[in-house]
Amino acid sequence: MVAIKRQWWNEKVFVEYPTWEEAVEHRCGYFGNRPVKNNSPILNRYFGEGSTGPGNYAKSVEHGIGWEVLAKMIPENINAIGEALRVLPLPRRAKARLERKAARERQVAESDQRRK
Repeated sequence: MVAIKRQWWNEKVFVEYPTWEEAVEHRCGYFGNRPVKNNSPILNRYFGEGSTGPGNYAKSVEHGIGWEVLAKMIPENINAIGEALRVLPLPRRAKARLERKAARERQVAESDQRRK
């Protein structure tokens, strides 16, 4: 269950709606039929209401959906969520972000070495 939900959010929802605003503007489908632009109760429930929702959503898009959000989706298995996430591979975007960070750190280290 954890792997399926994680994959769906990371590879489907976050790809189609990489920002909170795009997810909110989507008027039907994943987040319920809404006749006008408004925050979805589902998004609010999972990521937080008010000003916390967009930030938490953006963090999940960048790093992959975490156990805090998954625990709201599957509360009956809260203890198993952390364990499942530890054994699952990183989402592609999170892995790519870490690879870019490592490449930047290598460039800085090489530049520092050349200056010495």
